[in-house]
Order: sequence, then C-alpha cells, then structure tokens
Amino acid sequence: MTTHGRLFEGATEQEAARLLERARRRSFDAGEVVFHAGDPADTLHLIQRGRFAVRVTTEFGDVATLNVMGPGDFFGELALLNPRTPRSATVIALEKAETLSVHELDFGRLRTERPQTADVLIAILAAQVRRLSTHLAEALYVPADTRVRRRLLDMTVI
Repeated sequence: MTTHGRLFEGATEQEAARLLERARRRSFDAGEVVFHAGDPADTLHLIQRGRFAVRVTTEFGDVATLNVMGPGDFFGELALLNPRTPRSATVIALEKAETLSVHELDFGRLRTERPQTADVLIAILAAQVRRLSTHLAEALYVPADTRVRRRLLDMTVI
C-alpha cells in the first residue's frame, strides 16, 4: 500500500494520480499546529511521514485527543466538500512529519473536469462514518482498558 492508499481505496490509479499532481508537500516540526479548530477549512492533508493528533477542547477547557494518525491516513477531508465551514478540531504534529495537501480549489477543478472524482470523496466520508460509529459504540460499551489497548494496537499497525 502506498502512503496514500487508504484515501484512494476504490479509486483508479489515474484518479489518484490526477489528484496528487495538484498536491503540495508540507513539512511540520514536532509540536507544530497544522490548523486550529475554528480555522477556515480549505485543504485535505495526506500523511506521508510522521504522526498527527486530532484534538478538541471541551467546554470545561480540557483537551481531548480524538485520534492519532500516521502514514496512509488523512485529515481535513470535509474541507473538500464544504470549505466554508470552519475546522472542527485542532491537528498537531506529534513528531517531525510531512503531508501532501490538496486545496479545495484544486479538488473542485478536478471534480469539474472529472465528475466521477466526487465518488472518491464519498468513499472517504463513508469510511470515516464507519470508523466513528465503531469508536462511539466502543466508548459506550467497551471497558476503557480494552479501548486503550485497541488504539495502541492501531498505532503500531500504522
């Protein structure tokens, strides 16, 4: 699997290549914020190297880590569908890291040229809904120590 394979599951090689030819390489140092919750949403990031944490701040000021992602994962996908909506979470590099970023304008042009490219985004969002549904069910019904072990196992597979 390539470092962007999870994003393009179900897409043709040509569709993936067309999107990636518009991508921009971005580098982040450990602790560097990619974007904050509330920032304008305008890019999708495909993780090439390193790990990133997705975090939110609760109404009581606590910081909750929703996810830790590594190579092959991606974040910011909602920006490609609804760029006028602000970011829902803060993403921070946990170590020296690199992404390929796709701006919503570039994705929009590709969708205009090749309408079937929207199917890639629909598949991405469907996979995210499945993942979030699984995590919600675990949060409600699986003991905390089991959930922690599962997330640690997820991180070792990355």
